[in-house]
Amino acid sequence: KTIEMLKENNETSLSLDYCKIGDEGMKKICPFLCQNDSLKEISLISNGIGVEGIIAFSEVIRTNKSIINISLSENCFGVKGMMHLCEGIRFNSSIQTIELHKNGIGAEELKYLA
Repeated sequence: KTIEMLKENNETSLSLDYCKIGDEGMKKICPFLCQNDSLKEISLISNGIGVEGIIAFSEVIRTNKSIINISLSENCFGVKGMMHLCEGIRFNSSIQTIELHKNGIGAEELKYLA
């Protein structure tokens, strides 16, 4: 159902909070997120997204310039995931907010946001 909605390309906000998407689910929906130029906000709170899922999502951030607000709170992707996330952000100046609370982010991860 989510993929069908993303194919229609007319939603401005997508909330998939607490859907247990995980890394494999992220790999499946990210190609559609890359192509959806109407999407402004995406919330993926508490989905068990790890490094592989964030690697896929970083490509969305890098290519989809319509997204301005992102919530990735309550996922745990560590230093490697944060590195990839920040790499995507570096290529997208349209992002205004990104929520990352309750991700176990420490000093090691924060250096990539600087």
